[in-house]
Amino acid sequence: MKELAYEDIITEAKKHAQLLKSRLPNLPSYEELSPFDSIIVKDYAVLNAMVQEHVSKKDTEPGHGHEHLRWVAPRGGYFADLECNARNIEGEVKQRLIKRTIAVGLLHDVERYRGFKKEHAIEGSKVAKEILARCSIEDEYIPQIIMRHDEIDLFSIGDVEFDVPFQSNFDADHILWGLEREESFWRAKEKHNIPPEEAIHDYQYLSSLRNSFKTQHGKKIGPKFVDFGIAISKHIERTF
Repeated sequence: MKELAYEDIITEAKKHAQLLKSRLPNLPSYEELSPFDSIIVKDYAVLNAMVQEHVSKKDTEPGHGHEHLRWVAPRGGYFADLECNARNIEGEVKQRLIKRTIAVGLLHDVERYRGFKKEHAIEGSKVAKEILARCSIEDEYIPQIIMRHDEIDLFSIGDVEFDVPFQSNFDADHILWGLEREESFWRAKEKHNIPPEEAIHDYQYLSSLRNSFKTQHGKKIGPKFVDFGIAISKHIERTF
């Protein structure tokens, strides 16, 4: 019998994903993301450049380099915009929360090369403080949120200045837990020399994420992306 290889898994995962993608909710279009991309280009150009430089020096996890940060940041801003609307938050406060969310998105995984445990968030919070200081950005909430950005069981601390950016970044970031089952999840396992025969059974934790989305919009669409990832994983498990 042929030895199972990650390339075989990825080929099958991508093929099955194509059959399932029509079930996924639409993510924001280029036009819908444009206002949030503009914040990065106009207000956070230096921050984005420093983050890119920092991450480029690290052997980060597959799917978690600068492209990941640049993907999450404007979509986090989009989630924050919708969440502010749902909470009737307007004006300067709304703009501040959106900008903070985008900054968190650019910084949240700067130390992801350390792996997927708490260490990357602790060290990432420290690095974020250093980068923010170099950019002359004063915002005590950003490092606090980065410290806790992967906490599934945290929903609110009762402070809107923390809650909206934290919740919005979490939801934009964690819809990818389903999408990564096409390729980057398997690449990460391969990088860490996890036997593919073992990796194909590693998906049960996804179920706990279904009820962990935190914004109003995230609660509507997030579980469908998780289900997408679970469906691919179960197909791979059955196939191999």
